[in-house]
Amino acid sequence: MGFYDGNPANLNPLPPEESARRYVKLAGGADKAVAEAQDAFDRGDYRWSAELLNHVVFAEPGHKYAAELLARTYEQMGYMAEAATWRNSYLAAAFELRNGPPKKGMDRSSVFDMLMQTPTEYFLSAMAAALDGPAAEGKNLRINLVISDTGESYVLWIENAVLHHRKAAPAAGADATLTLSKKLFIKILTGGAAAKDALLGDELQIAGSRIDLVRFFMLLVKAPGTFPIVKP
Repeated sequence: MGFYDGNPANLNPLPPEESARRYVKLAGGADKAVAEAQDAFDRGDYRWSAELLNHVVFAEPGHKYAAELLARTYEQMGYMAEAATWRNSYLAAAFELRNGPPKKGMDRSSVFDMLMQTPTEYFLSAMAAALDGPAAEGKNLRINLVISDTGESYVLWIENAVLHHRKAAPAAGADATLTLSKKLFIKILTGGAAAKDALLGDELQIAGSRIDLVRFFMLLVKAPGTFPIVKP
């Protein structure tokens, strides 16, 4: 069913920080909630301890003891987990609570060979998710994308601040047609090659407006990979 479990209370809930502040206030304050969480931790009731402390950490990110106790709670849950994916999630959360989020995003060049085997449509969907919606407001760009070594052809267009794509022959009247190898296409998307420099270079072919093509790629925002997960 996706993110929605069918309960309307979970359809459009308050943001985590706002919800946490209200729960902590209802509990009588952060210290009282932490004391209850400590009691639950001592009894081995780690899921309840984690739920309470998660609210405290989101309501008061600077509460050091709450963060440390939550880290210890996640460690215990990790040690008890039978699935490696659950254990990794718990222990990674404990690490973040003590050390903060990653200082550097993942270097995707290390998995370049795997990315070369990934269907092109997956990259186009990722591009749609990376579009800067507010910056794309009012922009209407249509780009033909031709992957020369695989014989693939796609039409990409921005409409109502949303990036769409379909597998099709190059569309007449597009603002630009970009022809390049899949290897170079992946390098541009993963940061292995600067998009602006590549688009102005000789490793690809461009028909139509280079300026519109640069404008199109400038609307794509690369996720930094350094955002926190267990703290606001």
